[in-house]
Amino acid sequence: MKNNREISRDGCLLTVSIPMAIRKRGGRKLVVTPAGAEAWAPSRPRIDNTLLRALVQAFHWQHKLESGQHATISELAEAQKLDRSFVSTCFD
Repeated sequence: MKNNREISRDGCLLTVSIPMAIRKRGGRKLVVTPAGAEAWAPSRPRIDNTLLRALVQAFHWQHKLESGQHATISELAEAQKLDRSFVSTCFD
């Protein structure tokens, strides 16, 4: 791959042009280089621990409600020592 390079007359500025395109793939931006260019591997996706914890907690609460351990969201919130509005947002 050839880069286009340009140096200003006073020698203080160097401009480098690299042909590439940016595409969206599944919500992520992906750099697409021209054919024959050296490829690079993207980094591993990060795990959102806050989201993971919220999902586990919501499924746990759903199981408690469906199994009959708690009859209502208010009862579940009281048993978990949480505000009813916080617990109910998981079931909207």
